[in-house]
Amino acid sequence: MLKTVMGAALAIGMICLGTMAAARGGGGSAEFMDFVADTTIPPAETGGTQVSLCHLVKKYTAIGIPLFYESEGYVLAENRCMTESYYSFTAEEFTLAQSLGMIPTDIPAAPSISLARRIPTVILGLFVLALIGAAINQARRKKARLAEMGNVHPFAQRMLEVLCHAAKSDGVTDAREVATIAAIAGQLTGTEFDAAKITRMITLSEKSLQPAQFKKFARDLTDDQKDALMRGALMVLTADGQVGKDEQKFLNGLAGGLAVTQSRFDQIMASMQRPATV
Repeated sequence: MLKTVMGAALAIGMICLGTMAAARGGGGSAEFMDFVADTTIPPAETGGTQVSLCHLVKKYTAIGIPLFYESEGYVLAENRCMTESYYSFTAEEFTLAQSLGMIPTDIPAAPSISLARRIPTVILGLFVLALIGAAINQARRKKARLAEMGNVHPFAQRMLEVLCHAAKSDGVTDAREVATIAAIAGQLTGTEFDAAKITRMITLSEKSLQPAQFKKFARDLTDDQKDALMRGALMVLTADGQVGKDEQKFLNGLAGGLAVTQSRFDQIMASMQRPATV
């Protein structure tokens, strides 16, 4: 049995006596190695220096952007794969080394590309660019929306922001909601807002808001002002006689952002009056 093991070990040693290959690159592709595991295979050429099992991967790129990765199998390399050169390692040699306990038995016979690398980086890049583009468009819409409001005082601007987003939350611009917003805006600013202007402001608003955006509505406001925002949103969203699922979601988000408790919300509901008296 000892002779068989020694003969097999010698075969493994002969593998390592071959000329080391250098990781290749150029022409839109490049090779690199990922560390897999330490081994007990001694490379004769390096005087017994330990080699590691590495996963050789080829990366394809275009204008410097990674497109996809291709597995080129296992190789052996020094310095835990942190090197430019490697020894080739066939599937048969891998099986032999693993059977001798020179490679951990839980390592699969063939390496695979990780999930993160299976998703083309270019797609991730495009997704990030789409998010950036959406943020830029959102900022442009806000700038145009504020321009429509004109030179109103800060709280009136905050109120109009909340009301227009509330009206946009169900994706339908209702004439009764527009009229309610116009009435509240007139009360707050002393300036008449026509239906066309209100409609443009609603169109420029966002249908869905994130929790952080709801919290911004509450910034630097008193409790009474927060209550007024909540009351105004309720007046707009109940103007057509019903509150849909998306509108209820907006109310919940606004209540959370303004830190309005359920008991306070109930009090606001009970005290609601006609828009002209707000």
